[in-house]
Amino acid sequence: MHLRRCPAQLRGRESRSTGGLELALAAWPRHAGIFERPLGDAVRFLSLSFSEHPPVAVLNHGDAVHGDSVGGAVFSPDGKRILSWSSDKTLRLWEAATGAAIDAPMRHEDFVKGARYSPDGKRILSWSEDKTVRQWDATTGAAIGEPLRHGARVIGAAYSADGKRIVSRSDDKTPRLWDPTTGAAIGAPMRHEAAVWGAVYSPDGKRIMSWSEDKTLRQWDALMGSAIGEPLRHEAIVGARYSPDGARILSWSYAKALRIWDAATGATIGEPLRHEAAVWGAVYSPDGKRILSWSQDKTLRLWDASTGSAIGEPLRHAGSVNGAVYSPDGKRILSWSDDNTLRQWDATTGAAIGERLRHDKVVRGAIYFY
Repeated sequence: MHLRRCPAQLRGRESRSTGGLELALAAWPRHAGIFERPLGDAVRFLSLSFSEHPPVAVLNHGDAVHGDSVGGAVFSPDGKRILSWSSDKTLRLWEAATGAAIDAPMRHEDFVKGARYSPDGKRILSWSEDKTVRQWDATTGAAIGEPLRHGARVIGAAYSADGKRIVSRSDDKTPRLWDPTTGAAIGAPMRHEAAVWGAVYSPDGKRIMSWSEDKTLRQWDALMGSAIGEPLRHEAIVGARYSPDGARILSWSYAKALRIWDAATGATIGEPLRHEAAVWGAVYSPDGKRILSWSQDKTLRLWDASTGSAIGEPLRHAGSVNGAVYSPDGKRILSWSDDNTLRQWDATTGAAIGERLRHDKVVRGAIYFY
């Protein structure tokens, strides 16, 4: 199914299409004809909604197609291209200004689960249910080297900040380190007792933190993958991240709670931060002084990052909150929900800003960009 031309009056709302990936540009303030002009200097955000239907993309204008449901999309570091991936086993590049497809699709042998650009923007890293991680030339889309192979589907992968390592994680219960230049595995696999849901580098790049269906977080030396300390145990863990200074670890779970840990000792800090249902995610504010979390309980909550105390009242949607981000200047929060809306909030007071931005379907992601 092809996308339809995005009319100027759309202003951030979804097209009348039946689903898939839908992208719409919105501007603050809303200028007439914003879709016919280059991005300019106004702050805008890209909103994405996903479904299991054949996908449709709405960009400024132009046609774009995947053959099946779309898992996600990201901008290139220079903002000139959009990279998308799909259960049709492909990744595709599009001109951000026109929506025109660039070159042929990049192909895996099974569903593509995710992708990202290298820090220098010259390569694309993708991972798939075909048990591989692949690298591609970000300009031409040509494959680089041989696939990097796990023993089961690959759940995620990332470059180190300097681009000299790749860490991947899999249902085979391991994170693995790779040399992106040669494709060679580095060290032995890092082992959990069940599927590895995620892995991230510490801010200084010296450690890797992974978390697993085995209800633990583990830290590893980022150079060779050796274990650091004992596992940190969190029931039904969903995700985790380091604080901006790397001194603390924040984790969250299906068990309705977030936990803060000392990254050096592994000791818990304070009491759990509690929601009334599963916690889907959390981020630190850009200055590291607050934690923002969101939940199946239809709320976002702000917390003092030092003490763990709640700040103000919950920020409320009418459905499960699927995600949230801070604006680049840290002054606003953008959230999206099963209630088919995006909302903006004052990051200091939690007060709602403006009207809800409505999609026709569940909203799965959004970002700010300039």
